[in-house]
Amino acid sequence: MESEEIHSWVSEEEGPGADAMVPIFRESGYYTIVLYTYSGRSRRYGWQKDDYTDGMLLCAAPIDPKTETIRTAIRALSLKGKLLAFRPDVFRGTPLEKDFLRYTFFCYRESEALHLSLRERGVIEECMGAIGDETRNGVDEFSRSLLAKRIGLLLDYIVRFYERQFITRCLSVQETVERYESIIKEGIAEQGMGMCDNLSLRVCAGRLGISEAYLEDLLREETGLSHKEYVNRQCVLFAERLLRETDFSLARIAVMTGFPTVQSFVRFFQKAVGCSPDRYRYSC
Repeated sequence: MESEEIHSWVSEEEGPGADAMVPIFRESGYYTIVLYTYSGRSRRYGWQKDDYTDGMLLCAAPIDPKTETIRTAIRALSLKGKLLAFRPDVFRGTPLEKDFLRYTFFCYRESEALHLSLRERGVIEECMGAIGDETRNGVDEFSRSLLAKRIGLLLDYIVRFYERQFITRCLSVQETVERYESIIKEGIAEQGMGMCDNLSLRVCAGRLGISEAYLEDLLREETGLSHKEYVNRQCVLFAERLLRETDFSLARIAVMTGFPTVQSFVRFFQKAVGCSPDRYRYSC
């Protein structure tokens, strides 16, 4: 067993203003999860009126001094809350060490907070309570493994509840996806392939007013495709329409779809469709 105190990697804070500790932890390399418990009245926080009024969860990654300032940290809401802070070191030597980056909600914005039902809040509180209990035990050979599993279980529940939130917010989600689709289709028609900066994930998320991580997860949930895959698909559809409905040369279509050469367009099209552009045009 290492001489380091494994419990120094996990910390709990509870009570009003627990979120005031978030900037300190984030600057020290900790991931933070703040559970706010409130009930009895509806609140607005984020895109719309809360789906549920029994709790709210905010998650944040460590602050990168190269790209962030303390002003990007979670702002204090003066609500009763419970804070869990942990360093990724706690997963060292466990299956989650390589798998941790799939928890993309740590890169969501405050406005993309998770709103919890009473049952969901109870699940989160139970998980956080179990983690807290483990941190108060003496360190032994099982400590790292148990903490990693309990934190991993909490993170998996957060993923589940976020997927539920995508569903319950179907109207706002549908509107966002439609706006995204318009941005991509118009961009491809005007500028060609989405490898250009104007159709990057960062730019699209900025135009929609949401985080890159949230947009990527929303797209996967609604379309089954990543941003890159979706752009490629729309580029193929645009090229197919040009091949079907015009007599433009392949060189012109390559330029219109944003490829530097006819050869690169042909390779892209053949890989995506399974046949050459000429054969596709002939079959139509």
